[in-house]
Amino acid sequence: MSLKVRQYLQKLKRDFPLRKPVSVRIREVVRSDDGSDLYGTCCDGGERFQIVIASHADESVMCDSLFHEWCHAILWPKCSVRHTDLFFKTYGMIYRHYLDD
Repeated sequence: MSLKVRQYLQKLKRDFPLRKPVSVRIREVVRSDDGSDLYGTCCDGGERFQIVIASHADESVMCDSLFHEWCHAILWPKCSVRHTDLFFKTYGMIYRHYLDD
């Protein structure tokens, strides 16, 4: 995980705290249930949220994927899979918060 991704992770934890702990991992392959390649996923692992980001993505895509998956965790279970208007509003709020970084 790059320094920039780590820094954003710490900022997200501070600025947009989740209801429970989160584990963020970088993996070579991230796939959806239907087998298609993804840049990231988020799931509720019971005790904690689990976010996985693809290692093949460049740093800016990794940061964007972290924001995207964090948004799923914030809105879980309401927007755990679907990208609703609420999801995009929340994602935009997170993105704008760090736009000048």
